[in-house]
Amino acid sequence: MGRRACGAAAFGATLPGMIRFLPLALALLPTAAAAADRTVGIGSFERLRVDGPIEVRVVTGQPASAKLSGDRDAVERLSVNVDGTALTIRPGNQAWGETPRRGSAGVAVVTLTTPTLASATSLAGAKIVATRMKAPRVDLAMTGSGSIAVEAVETDQLAATAIGVGAINVASGKAARARLAVNGTATIDAAGVVAGDLQATLDGPGDVKGQARYTARVNNIGLGRVVVGGNPKCTVSARAGGPVACGAVAR
Repeated sequence: MGRRACGAAAFGATLPGMIRFLPLALALLPTAAAAADRTVGIGSFERLRVDGPIEVRVVTGQPASAKLSGDRDAVERLSVNVDGTALTIRPGNQAWGETPRRGSAGVAVVTLTTPTLASATSLAGAKIVATRMKAPRVDLAMTGSGSIAVEAVETDQLAATAIGVGAINVASGKAARARLAVNGTATIDAAGVVAGDLQATLDGPGDVKGQARYTARVNNIGLGRVVVGGNPKCTVSARAGGPVACGAVAR
C-alpha cells in the first residue's frame, strides 16, 4: 500500500509540470499548413497561361496586379512571370528556398487584375475564372482536367478548344465567328454566346453547346452530343452516330 501511495503522490506531483509544458509540446508538433498572402508586381498582360492545380481569378478593366493567397508552401513556390503580353503561372522550384512542410495541402489561389484579357490557357488541372474578355480575337484552351469559366465575351472571333476531361464555360456574349472543338470527354458550353457563324467539332464522348444566328457547321466524329441553338442554316456530319441538334435539324 505504501509503495502504491508513493507512486500516486509522485504522479500527482509531476502532473502540474506536464500540463505546464503541454502547450509547448503541442506547438512543436506538425500542424496544418498556415495561410499566407503574397503580392507580386507585374506589368500589363493580355494572355494568361496556368500550368498545374492552381486556382486563378481574373478581373478585367483594371490596372495589372497579382495577389497570391492560400497554403503558405504553395504560395511561396508559385512562379509568376510576364514575358511581353503573356503571363505564366506555374509551381516553381522552391521559389523562396524552403522545403515544403510535411502535410502541406498545397492549395494556392491567384487573384489577377488586368485591363484586357484576350487568351486563357489551362493545363494540368488549372482552374481559371474570368469576368469579361473583350478583344478582336478571344482564345480559350483547356488540356487535362482543369476548367475555364468566363462571364462574358465580346469578339470578332472566338476559338475554344477542350482536350481531356475538363470543361470550358462561357456564360454570355457575342462573336462574329466562333469555333468550338472538343476531344475526349471534355465539355464546352457556349450556349449563351450568340455567334454569327459557328463551327463545332467533337471527337469523343464529350459535349458541345453553342448558338448561331446565320450558319453552323457541325462535325461530330464521336459518340458525344452537339447542340446548337438559334435558327441557323446547318451543315451536319455525324458519321459515328453521335447525336446532333442544330436549329431545326436533329440527328
